[in-house]
Amino acid sequence: MIQLNQIKDKRVFKKKVNFFLRNSPTIGLDAVLLIEYLRNHSNIFLIGGVIRNLANNEPVRDIDMIYTNINALELIKNKSDYTSNRLGGTKIKLKKINVDLWPLAENWATKKGLIDTKYALTKELAKGTFFNFDSLVYSINSNVLKCELYNECLKKKELDIIIHDSRYMYQNPTREANIVRAFYLQEKYDLSFSKKLIYYIQENIRYFFYTEEDVFKLFDSVLKKYPKYRNVITTTLLKKYVKSHLKP
Repeated sequence: MIQLNQIKDKRVFKKKVNFFLRNSPTIGLDAVLLIEYLRNHSNIFLIGGVIRNLANNEPVRDIDMIYTNINALELIKNKSDYTSNRLGGTKIKLKKINVDLWPLAENWATKKGLIDTKYALTKELAKGTFFNFDSLVYSINSNVLKCELYNECLKKKELDIIIHDSRYMYQNPTREANIVRAFYLQEKYDLSFSKKLIYYIQENIRYFFYTEEDVFKLFDSVLKKYPKYRNVITTTLLKKYVKSHLKP
């Protein structure tokens, strides 16, 4: 099992993040200029994996960001190689790294009114991730880092759902992907599941069992979309996990 590092000294870690964002030999000059452009035209936030990679001295393969100014990408799109990514975002392919961008206004939790986008936005975005493991947000504009829920996840070695509002759990558009990710994180990092997460998994698997022609095929289709998941859990193991949570 892989052991991950908590972020214990925010001041030191934020310096590390800022050095990374300005280090053109690592991410490329085009990425540095893109981030600087976005920072000057919008509030932008690093989210999730890139922060976790930096905290654990792992290679960064792509950068995920949320931006607040819906018009900030228009000029960039005219000059960049870009495609649409999942959930209404934009993927910009640069020389050394890819950047995935999501407008805050199109964020599902924002649309449902589950996070407050008017005040303490960095904290709200950290609260708006589905799992505590992914609750890592850094405001590039204001130099604010939220990592408390991620640290708690590692300290307790327990994966949990952050927002317990039923709308967030049961109307979330990626429920099957959430479940497969939970199994992946459990297997890779030896995380236990909170009672709330166990209930969520059981309820949704039961729902899919009655609404899908083949529930195992549904989850396997998610697994096939993510190569990094397939490196950790096989179709056979995934089927075993689904069966173990399939309650009558």
